[in-house]
Order: sequence, then structure tokens, then C-alpha cells
Amino acid sequence: MEFRSRARTLRPLAKHMTIEESTKINEGFSNENPYRGPAVKPALIFLIVVALITTAGLVATALADSNPPPTQVYAKLPLKATPAQQFLKAISSSSNPPQDLVLSLEFPSNTKVYGSTNYSIDNYDRAIQCSASNSTPDQLASFFLLDLKVGGWQVTSNTTTDRNTERQLLAKFASNDGYYWQIGITIRISSVITFNPATTDQVPSPPNGAIGYTVRLYELPDPD
Repeated sequence: MEFRSRARTLRPLAKHMTIEESTKINEGFSNENPYRGPAVKPALIFLIVVALITTAGLVATALADSNPPPTQVYAKLPLKATPAQQFLKAISSSSNPPQDLVLSLEFPSNTKVYGSTNYSIDNYDRAIQCSASNSTPDQLASFFLLDLKVGGWQVTSNTTTDRNTERQLLAKFASNDGYYWQIGITIRISSVITFNPATTDQVPSPPNGAIGYTVRLYELPDPD
């Protein structure tokens, strides 16, 4: 039995056909003009690109608003912020306090350091006495509460003394040196000089009638 191919072949050019007529007959087998579908208009492409750019911008803005930089956070407060390095020079010793701790803190720009105390026995334990002009105790407390939160500190206490003469903030920080550190910020509310047995801090009267406060940093003992 003879099998014949089902493949179609081009019809030969008949003697009585013109070249144009033969081309029309065979154009269905030509690959020179394959089907390409409808063309996408440039205006549609432009609209798609604009939509993508707009969406990306909205996402970036939402992320920025949910996690604003520290400078933007502090801008909402009446007190301006300054890095803590210059204020902690009086109690800096070799590698203490550790660099990551120092970089985590900001001080109100209107702060002046007028004294320091060394309580160290076995572990690092030092304090600075400060004054802040043109501010109130509430403004200082609000500043440091936000500052500690932004810096990665865990605030463990926010109280006032029984006679309402001092406001005290305590917070803990896990440093890269492998130890936990604690900060105690005691802000004077009244003009009475008080002694705080919990932190062994005495907040002296600041010069020029400014608000006085003490910042104490100490390395917590190893629990082992």
C-alpha cells in the first residue's frame, strides 16, 4: 500500500498565471508576515508606568511615616536634641560607658553639665549633674521618655517621690559589651533639695534658676 504525505505543497506557477496571481494563491503558506496581534498604544504604556510610579511612592511614604527617623520624632517636642557624647565626657573612662550606649542617647540642647559623681566600687557607676534653661520638668521628662524609646531602652519605672519633689525615670539597655546597663534620670520638680535613697542621688540646686536633673549610668552586676 502506498502512503501519501498529507503535507500541502505550494502550487506551481501556471503558465497562464501572472506572478501577482500566484502570490495571492500561496500567501497563506508564507512566513514573511506572521500574525502579530493588536499593537499596544504608547498612551496605554505611559498610563501603566505612571500608575506603577505612583503606587511605589505611596508605599514608600507609608513606610516612612510608620518608622520616622529620630530627627523627625524629636522635631515634635519643644526641646531640641543633641548627641550625648559631649555631655557624658565628664564620666567617660576607657571603654565605659560603651559606645553603642552613648550613641543611643540624646540630651536636650539647652543642657549644661556642672558636676559629676563617681559611685563606682566594682562595676561602673557614675552620674552627671545637669541644668536645663527655658524648660519645665514635664518637658524634660517627655523628652527623655521618647529619647529612651527611640534609643532602644526598656523603661522600667516612671515615678515621682512621695512629696512630689522629683520625677524619676529608670531604664535598662542591652549593650554590645555583653552587659545590661541601667540609667536613672532624676528631675527636680520643686526647689527643695532632696535625697533619694533608691538611687543614692542628691539633685543639687542648679545655677541661674534652671531646672536641675541628674543622669546616672551604671553597669548591672552579672546575674551569674
